[in-house]
Amino acid sequence: MIRGKLKITVLIFIAVLIISLLPTSYLFASDGPSVKTDKNEYSAEKEVKIKGKDFDPACSYTIIITDRMGSQTSDKIDLKKDGKFEYKYKSNGVGGDYGIKVVESGRGTPIAETSFFERYPTISVKKDEYGTGKKVKIEGENFLPETDFRLEITTKNGVFVNETITTKKDGKFDYCIELTGIGGEYLATLYNSNNEQVASTSFFEEELTVSTNKDDYAPGTRVKICGRNFTPNEFFTIVVICPDGEIVKGDGTFTPGSDVIKSDGHGKFEYKYQLYEVSESFNPEGLYTVKVLNPAGNIAAEITFTDSTVRW
Repeated sequence: MIRGKLKITVLIFIAVLIISLLPTSYLFASDGPSVKTDKNEYSAEKEVKIKGKDFDPACSYTIIITDRMGSQTSDKIDLKKDGKFEYKYKSNGVGGDYGIKVVESGRGTPIAETSFFERYPTISVKKDEYGTGKKVKIEGENFLPETDFRLEITTKNGVFVNETITTKKDGKFDYCIELTGIGGEYLATLYNSNNEQVASTSFFEEELTVSTNKDDYAPGTRVKICGRNFTPNEFFTIVVICPDGEIVKGDGTFTPGSDVIKSDGHGKFEYKYQLYEVSESFNPEGLYTVKVLNPAGNIAAEITFTDSTVRW
């Protein structure tokens, strides 16, 4: 019994001696060199901590970081004796995936690879559609902090806003505009100092509409013309062009000229236009064109109607 215990003790001693003589790599086997970041996702221009391990201390390595636009940052790694390294990188604000690879200096084959994601710069508005003359707040986030960008807002009539805005320390900004009754789609785009598009969004302003209660009228009757989605409490000019090209007021006096109306608090208006009576010397039949002009004199909306043919 004593002899058996002694034999076991000797075997344990021999095993411990053998293990102590083995290289550390045999005891703690790895899958080879590896690299990783402290997080998977970052905001713009935040510090990315990159760590590597199990590299050969006898070799020289280079780290290469590539953003989604193809721009690269290349730097020599300061490798420790234990085959580890730490490297700090600040993302550049373009957003998207960044690739990281470590290569042996002078060679292009990656020894280890990983990636991280930078949140895309975004601009947004609260709603997709707004009423005429309403205020719209445009907000941005995930941009480079305290950096100038050019904000351009275009409409169907061309460039509406072209201004420089500066982001805050947290990479955010807000910008307010007041819609002017142009109607249709507004496209807001942000450009960097290289005039490269960084982010964009769009929204709609309700289209200005003008309508009649019928498409065709008998001579001598009144035409009811209604408008909606106009700037509230604003003056507009109503121009009615007769079939012969004449422009007269709608009050029945047939005085040359146009009329001015005012929209209500909801951007609506109603206007009545008196048509000519038929006489032996004059027949008012044909196509009438109604144009609504804004205070600047531009056409805000238009519509047509016809005067019916009268047979004797």
